[in-house]
Amino acid sequence: MVRPTGSGSAAQKLGMNDALSYLKKARWILPQDKYDDLLQVLKDMKAGRTDTSGVTTRVKALMDGHPVLIRGFNAFLPKGYEIDPPPPPPRPEVEQQRRQQFDEAVDLVDRVKTRFAGDRGVYHSFLDILNTYRKNHKTMAQVYEEVAALFKDHQDLLQDFVRFLPDDGNFGAEHQVGEGDDGKSGCERLLDCLDATKCKCKHLK
Repeated sequence: MVRPTGSGSAAQKLGMNDALSYLKKARWILPQDKYDDLLQVLKDMKAGRTDTSGVTTRVKALMDGHPVLIRGFNAFLPKGYEIDPPPPPPRPEVEQQRRQQFDEAVDLVDRVKTRFAGDRGVYHSFLDILNTYRKNHKTMAQVYEEVAALFKDHQDLLQDFVRFLPDDGNFGAEHQVGEGDDGKSGCERLLDCLDATKCKCKHLK
């Protein structure tokens, strides 16, 4: 639902980098046709061809099942007209979990890349740590220690990364508590998401 808490006359300020970052995230997640529709919504909104109500209706339909994108789109709306993500429709538990993990992985990687835009070495070190783990050259405990050192002044990023690790903190165990039905740990599924986003955003580089 839309929550008009004020007059809605003053649009929220959105920097160009914020807008580009959001659009890249949307491009990673949405199918091409829905991404194209999103661009058209933004063009119509900028040209005044549709009102706020029309925009929110179209956005909710385009981004159904992607609460991260819906919350991010609120920055494009006038204050007081934020969209509350609707509850996801019933879907098989495994499929829902994988889709949610993918969205969360994209969001985490995007925030790491944006946070360290002025020091790309940190971002690339993060990817190197994960890739070395996938090649069985690091234990889960080593991964945690090295990522914790990278994010020592960014506890929010570290806390979100830890969500991809085994739930019991037993990082050295061969059989991860966080494994799913595909036998992969949460960290490996994060890497799978990274691979997918790299393939989808090559044209943006």
